[in-house]
Amino acid sequence: MTAQRPLVSVCVVAYRSAPFVLETLDSIAAQTYSSLELIVGDDCSPDDTAALCREWIDAHGNRFVRTQLITVAQNTGVSANANRAFAAARGEWIKIIAADDRLLPTCIADNVDFVTQHPDKDIVFSNMQEFGDVAQPGRVADYTRYFTRLSAREFRLWQTVYSALPAPSSFIRRTTWQQLGGFDESIAFMEDKPFWLKALAAGVPMACFATPTVAYRIHGASIMQTRQTAVRVNARRRESDLRAARLFLGAMRRESLLLWLYGKALYAKDLGLGEGPDQGLWASAAARLLYWLRLINPYYYYFKRLKRRLG
Repeated sequence: MTAQRPLVSVCVVAYRSAPFVLETLDSIAAQTYSSLELIVGDDCSPDDTAALCREWIDAHGNRFVRTQLITVAQNTGVSANANRAFAAARGEWIKIIAADDRLLPTCIADNVDFVTQHPDKDIVFSNMQEFGDVAQPGRVADYTRYFTRLSAREFRLWQTVYSALPAPSSFIRRTTWQQLGGFDESIAFMEDKPFWLKALAAGVPMACFATPTVAYRIHGASIMQTRQTAVRVNARRRESDLRAARLFLGAMRRESLLLWLYGKALYAKDLGLGEGPDQGLWASAAARLLYWLRLINPYYYYFKRLKRRLG
């Protein structure tokens, strides 16, 4: 492929996505950019997700340079599923998309245009449209402000404690993903934020542009929003959350003791010792006390100032 028209691998990460995956696949086939590879990773869905993808690829596979459907015999979590899809990709760039979201028609073309004009960037984000049964119709989520209104240090601290990088819009140079060692599979249900922290620590150049390229679905049928699923995966999800918390708190501790204490206060609220779908919300008096003690931490006011600047 030429530098102007690189092969782009679109990696679809699917699990229990039968109601939406065909819409996702249609949005990929409808791209104005021609040089595309399609990789679909299904994480042992108990519904018809894999069968629907196989039938769709049989019918539309000639639109792509190459296609591959990856299935497994046991559910492994989103991080491992994404790693399998990325490892199979051959494109210079990888566009990841969840199997309930949609690519806007010029998504790949817009991203390729941007990285062509900014060849020093290895991970690129963009704004996103929101849709779905619990979304505000037509709303565009603006992420460029994190890149334009915060200094490099402010951006890094914000990302460590909160989050400023929209995974559904990410466009990643494949060699960068390889060099960083992929997604952390020990954090089974969160592939994105640990990877962004690793990229920031390694000094990977990132950027964000204002054009919306992805339609991000917000809906009540998400597998993590149903009580039945929450009970079933609670132990695995909780272990994943705790591993993520340890990772983030470690990054905060390396920055400063005060930031670590602020982070501990936030996690005390959400990661207490309770059981069940709520996973420990206000699990103990100690957790509640630690959470309220954030009000005397200088980082509480530091982030309040940043929030005002971000609008």
